[in-house]
Amino acid sequence: MREKSCRKQGYCTKEENEVNVHSLYAKNDDFRQYVDKYCVTQKIDKETALRHELVRQAAVYYKNKAQGLTVGE
Repeated sequence: MREKSCRKQGYCTKEENEVNVHSLYAKNDDFRQYVDKYCVTQKIDKETALRHELVRQAAVYYKNKAQGLTVGE
């Protein structure tokens, strides 16, 4: 429960902001589609894509979206 409250108030620690991109890729259809499309456009494999900062930022977004914590709603 701490994660939800700290995100809303904007003071999460780095560890709380970390996302396991491999796990999210396996579980979240939207994130998987994003990564697969990213791989095609960048002409790279999935493992390389999951190390890219842009994909990691997208992972945070998709994780928050799945938890109902999207910004601007």
